[in-house]
Amino acid sequence: MDFNIQTIFKLDGVICLVDTHNVLSVLGVEEEASKQIAFSDFLVFNKISETSLELQNQITETIKAINPFAGMAFCNFAETDTPPLLNLQAYQKEKTQFKLGLNLTKKQPFIFTKQHSHNNIVSQGFIIGESLDLLKIRHYFTVMLFIQGAYFYRIKGILNIEGLDRKLIIQSVKGAPVFTDGDAWQEDDNRETRIVFIGKELKREILEKGLRQCVYKH
Repeated sequence: MDFNIQTIFKLDGVICLVDTHNVLSVLGVEEEASKQIAFSDFLVFNKISETSLELQNQITETIKAINPFAGMAFCNFAETDTPPLLNLQAYQKEKTQFKLGLNLTKKQPFIFTKQHSHNNIVSQGFIIGESLDLLKIRHYFTVMLFIQGAYFYRIKGILNIEGLDRKLIIQSVKGAPVFTDGDAWQEDDNRETRIVFIGKELKREILEKGLRQCVYKH
């Protein structure tokens, strides 16, 4: 991106206009369409007059499983409520924490949420009760994305790092990982890592092995 543009504007969110009738048939089949849906923070599904309510419900269920961070609207002629689209704040730390649902239940051990997939597009979610080693996790994401970045469309998570009194936020849309400081951990917080990977043909056992190697060793 042009440097002058970067100094004046900030990225508030990514919006994608989607053909409601064809979305499920191209998701996981056409590379560019799959990437756009995985990248997006808000999806506007157009031409709903040509589809049934049953199909719209199926789309909602499928997309929420693949990209749990994206908001949605169904409409005709791309007519939707504009103000919310101009204030998504998708990359604000508060929004990331809310989307990942931190502190919902008691502290969890190293467990894995359900795998969701549609054709070859996969969403993998992880909850890790143990704290992570900062150097190991930085190295893991940097090397993984350098070698296999084409397979990862999006990564977003809140990390519990040993020795840090603040949450560490990781966000990546392909390319290199970006780490930013989150809010301080509170006494009644469940200190745990929650992270979601979205990409093509992501192997659960490989991600599990890599994350396990990043757990802090006392």
